[in-house]
Amino acid sequence: MEETSNKSITWNDLFSHWRWFFEDHQFPLKMGFTEIPVSPPMGDQIGKNIVDWWPTAKLAERRDFLTREFAFWGWDRQRKGTLHTAELLYACRDDPEQQAAVLIGASAWDKIQALPASWRGETLKLLKEILVAVCHSPEGPFKQRGLEVWHHAMRGTLPVNIVDRDLGECVRIKSYEDFVQLAAIEATLATLAWTPVILNPTP
Repeated sequence: MEETSNKSITWNDLFSHWRWFFEDHQFPLKMGFTEIPVSPPMGDQIGKNIVDWWPTAKLAERRDFLTREFAFWGWDRQRKGTLHTAELLYACRDDPEQQAAVLIGASAWDKIQALPASWRGETLKLLKEILVAVCHSPEGPFKQRGLEVWHHAMRGTLPVNIVDRDLGECVRIKSYEDFVQLAAIEATLATLAWTPVILNPTP
């Protein structure tokens, strides 16, 4: 694709390309959550709307286990960054545009936190511009909705990150369009391999 111009990247630029990509490939634009009823033992209390990511391959197994025993906290839950992303996605569950902002922002965050050596310079500058447009600009979705950005110490904000340091050496993004497509592919893979779930106590 063409190099990004000197024009500032806006959220409208990013979301327009995101929406085109999902519609062109006939992917669902909105990410849904699978509700899991939880029956805690007598006297135990849990909060409502507890979000998590479960491996899709183990979804039925974990759901069945919860019908027999209340012990899901014994599983290794995802890192705080990934859980925060799930919480943001759930907060925006009725708004595909806001969910897109969370997924694009998470992908950019991960790349900056574990930057391949060949992505320094112009590529890093592009990533930071995208993150500003999504999370820090007054016109961006995070500021407009009052969403909390990931803490600086958080890593792994998505369960799937296809650009590791090795792949980054042979793949480089040159425009915001390139990055949006990369983030869209990651989001699609993440929701194939992992299922966002919402855990709620039953009466």
